[in-house]
Amino acid sequence: MTPRISVVIACFNQTRELELTLTSFLQQDFHHFAYELIVIDDHSTDYSARDCVGKLRKTYPNSTLLYVRQYRPDGGSYGASARVKNIGIRLARGDYVFFNNSEITQAGETLTYILKTMDAASEPLRFETQAAPEPEPSAAASRRTCPDVVCRS
Repeated sequence: MTPRISVVIACFNQTRELELTLTSFLQQDFHHFAYELIVIDDHSTDYSARDCVGKLRKTYPNSTLLYVRQYRPDGGSYGASARVKNIGIRLARGDYVFFNNSEITQAGETLTYILKTMDAASEPLRFETQAAPEPEPSAAASRRTCPDVVCRS
């Protein structure tokens, strides 16, 4: 069965946080077959993220939990999230793609809320979180936001 939501989680040397984040998704009020978790390791200095994913696969055998390690000849550095997100999008099979950082846990109803909101929309939309402090009124034109959910068609 094709998942409705693909969750792409980028990580770089954040195994402790990654385990908490993955567990928050694996304990959602959402059927495991309806979403997939895709962890993209941006060339961490060790393989602990891979081990974390392997451990959680055993704990949650009915979930779809993928691990991909990006090789970087420069040895990797945190902050190249566009490249990591593009890898995740290429691997995603869901109707919707949700980007989440490895240090951000989600409430148990997050995926249900996203799916309900996206399905009810009459046109493509995206959820946004503010990436920078609230700008001054004069700087409103330079306000930046980062998309967390994209619609695939």
